[in-house]
Amino acid sequence: MAAIGATILGTISALISPMDNFSNFLYLIGSVFAPMIAIQITDYFILKVDYRQQNCQWTNLILWLIGFIIYRILLNYSFPLGSTVTTIIVIIAMTWGTCRVMKLVKAK
Repeated sequence: MAAIGATILGTISALISPMDNFSNFLYLIGSVFAPMIAIQITDYFILKVDYRQQNCQWTNLILWLIGFIIYRILLNYSFPLGSTVTTIIVIIAMTWGTCRVMKLVKAK
């Protein structure tokens, strides 16, 4: 019952208040989560890497920061796929490429 009330309240407030007040916050959420999800998708589904034994994967943290910056830059331009999907594609490619380079370096 509380979920229905929250949904009704959210819908009414969205209809009454201008959405321009929320757009910057939504862009901030997108710039945080889009690169993070791209890295997680790449690690889990494509590379099948298990980082459970490590406290922090610094390479992925740096890639996330790069993705955050890319997203914020792409907000200034218009892309057919938008800045979110474009950032996800770029970060998936960068994560995959970084993992491959690191494996080659370790092999030597």
